[in-house]
Amino acid sequence: MLFNTKEFALFFAVVLAVYWLLFKWRTLQNILLLGASMYFYSQLHFSFPIYLSALVIISYCFAAAIEKNKKPRQRKALLTIGLCIISAGLIYTKYIIALFNQLHASRDWLPGSWSLLVPVGISFYTFAILGYLIDVYWEKIPAERNILTYASYISFFPHLLSGPIPSATTILPQFKTRANATFTHIDESIGEILWGLFKKMVVADNISKAVSYCFSQYSELNGSTIAIGVFLFGIQLYADFSGYSSMARGIAGLLGINLVQNFIVPFHSTSITEYWRRWHISLTNWLYGYIFNPMVYALRTWRRWAIVVSLLVTFFISSFWHGAGWQFVVWGMLHGVAMVYEYLTVEQRKRLSEKIPLVIYNLVSWLFVILFLALGWVFFRANSVPDAVSMLRRILSPGLFTAPENETVVDLGAAPGGWSYSAARHGAKVIAVDNGPLKAGALNNDLIEHVLADAFGYCPPGNAQVDWLFCDLVEDPNHVLDNLITPWLTKGWCKRFVINFKFGRADPIALLKQLRSPTSPFVTHAKYFKIRHLFHDREEFTVVGSTV
Repeated sequence: MLFNTKEFALFFAVVLAVYWLLFKWRTLQNILLLGASMYFYSQLHFSFPIYLSALVIISYCFAAAIEKNKKPRQRKALLTIGLCIISAGLIYTKYIIALFNQLHASRDWLPGSWSLLVPVGISFYTFAILGYLIDVYWEKIPAERNILTYASYISFFPHLLSGPIPSATTILPQFKTRANATFTHIDESIGEILWGLFKKMVVADNISKAVSYCFSQYSELNGSTIAIGVFLFGIQLYADFSGYSSMARGIAGLLGINLVQNFIVPFHSTSITEYWRRWHISLTNWLYGYIFNPMVYALRTWRRWAIVVSLLVTFFISSFWHGAGWQFVVWGMLHGVAMVYEYLTVEQRKRLSEKIPLVIYNLVSWLFVILFLALGWVFFRANSVPDAVSMLRRILSPGLFTAPENETVVDLGAAPGGWSYSAARHGAKVIAVDNGPLKAGALNNDLIEHVLADAFGYCPPGNAQVDWLFCDLVEDPNHVLDNLITPWLTKGWCKRFVINFKFGRADPIALLKQLRSPTSPFVTHAKYFKIRHLFHDREEFTVVGSTV
C-alpha cells in the first residue's frame, strides 16, 4: 500500500477522521496510530509488523536499562549489546546475504544462493531506533516510560517506509502532547501532499522507464543516449525520493506531527558540502550526529586529519546504508573524497572566488557539482562496478557526439511520457498501448494485434521484429505474463524487453521463483535476462533481457 494508491487514500481518510474525533485523548490517538501503522505495514507482508514489534520491545527494554544503570562501564556495555542486536537484522538481511550471493556467483564450490524477504523500510526505522538508544545513553533525552508512545513514534506510518528518519529529540515529544492543526498548517500539509504526488507520479514514474531503457541496455546505446539517461536518473531519484518525503510530511502534518523537511532544492548547490546540507537531510543529520561528530571528538588529537578520516568513514558507512554492492561503496567514497577536498581547499577556493565575478564562480562551481553528481549516479544506478565503468567508457567515447539510432518501440501499459516519450525523443518509432486494459485485466493479443495493425501497419508482427518491448505490469502480473508476455517471447516478436513488476500484495518470493522457473518464458525463450530491484526498500523490480 503506497501513498499514491486508492487503497491508501481510503485507509488514510478513515484514520484521519477517527484520529481527530479523539483529539481530546492523546492515548487513544496513539492506540489508533499504532494499530493503523501495523495494519499499513502488514499490507506489504504479514511478517513485517512482527519484526518491527520485536525491535520496538527490545530497544524499549535496553533504553530503560541504560537509563536506570548509573555505572559507566555497564551503561556502555548495555548500549553496545543493544546496538548490535538492533543492527543484526539490517546487517544480515541486506548485507550478509548479498555478500554470500556475490561469493556464490564467483565460487562454484559454495552451496546455492540465499534469498530472504527484506522488510521494507528497515534501514529507516533501524537508524531511528539506534539514534534513540544513543540519545538515551548520552542523556540527551530520558528513556520513554510509556511503550505505547514509543511504539507509535517508531512505527508511525508516514515515515515508516521511506523516511524522513525521525529524531527522538524532536519527533518523540510530539506523541506526548495533544495534537493541534491550524487552517494554515492544514493548507500547507495538503500542498505538500499534492506536490509530492506530482513529483512521484508525473515526473519520477514516467522518467523511470527511460532510465531503465538506458541503464539496462547501455551496451547497445551510444554515449549521448547513456548520458541523457544518467541525468534523467538524477531527476528521477530526486523526484521519487523527495516526492515520498513531501507526501510523508503532508500526511503527518494533517495528523498534527511535524516531520523534518528532507530536501531543500539540492540541485541548486555550488559545492558537494552544500549539496549534502540540502539532500536527504534527515540521513545527513543522523550521520553527522552519531558517526562524524563522535569520531572527530575521539580523534581530536589528530587535528585536521581527524576531520579527514571522519569524513571518509562516515561516507563509507553511508554507502552501505544505501545498498549492498561495491558500486555503492565507490559512490560513497567519491563523495567522501570530494568532501575532503572541499575541506582542505576551503581557503584557496575562497581567495579564488574573490578574484573573479561571483556569478561566474558560482555558475562554474554549480556545473562541476552537477557533473560530479552524474558521475556518482552512474555507479549508484549500475548493476555492478564493471557495468558502471563500461557505461562511463561509452559516455566518454566519440558516441557522445552522435545522434541515437532509430528504433521501433512497443510500450504496453503506457502512461503519458515515460519510456515511450524518451524513445520518441531519441528518434524511435513508438506504439504506445494505454494501460487501461492492463488495469482492467482484459488485455490480450487480439487487442495488441488490432493496435499494431492500426498504428504500425502489420498484424501480427511476424518476422518484422520490434526492437523494444516495454511493459508496466500494474495489478495482475500472472494474467499479463501468461496472456501477453509469453506469446511475445515465444513467437519472437521483440528483440529486447524491459518489463516492470509491481507486486503489491503478491508474494514477491513466489513471483520471483515463478519468473526463474524452468517453464518461465524468460528461461525458455530469452537468450539472457536479469532481475533486479529498481530501488531498495520498494515493492518493485524489473526484468531486462534479449531474445537475440
